[in-house]
Amino acid sequence: MKIGKFNFEYKPYPHVWWISDKLPKNTNGNTILGCIRLKPNYDESTYQHELMHVFQNYVVNLLAFALILYIYPPLSPLAFGLHGLLYKYWDRFRFECEAMAIAVSVEYRAFPKDPDRWIKNYTDAMNKNYDLDVRKYNKDYIYKRIRGYWEMMFK
Repeated sequence: MKIGKFNFEYKPYPHVWWISDKLPKNTNGNTILGCIRLKPNYDESTYQHELMHVFQNYVVNLLAFALILYIYPPLSPLAFGLHGLLYKYWDRFRFECEAMAIAVSVEYRAFPKDPDRWIKNYTDAMNKNYDLDVRKYNKDYIYKRIRGYWEMMFK
């Protein structure tokens, strides 16, 4: 895949994705609204992880849009940045979004028959790479949340 080429897909939900070598360190991809950036060496699990973030964006922003439209319609366009704000400033929200997306990554790994191994690997990575308060989110808790999401979605 060529770096910088934009791809539009409408299934399972509309999104744009492209390959970029300009991503933060320790990151294979990132998502902003419905746009996914991936490193050239991405795999299917990374793509599916970021696609889950696109889904989360749609759900949160559309629900907020509908609620604000019902309460006070002139402010309804403000809802479309809500997911990004919650993700950036609310630690618990970011944790739950990542736990859910990591559960998707576990399912799409090369060896999904051993999910516990992958969940443990992602638990360690989540502890190191995300700005989470490890006193609130110890390894056992992170493992249980990721495992719970994985079982809910794929078992």
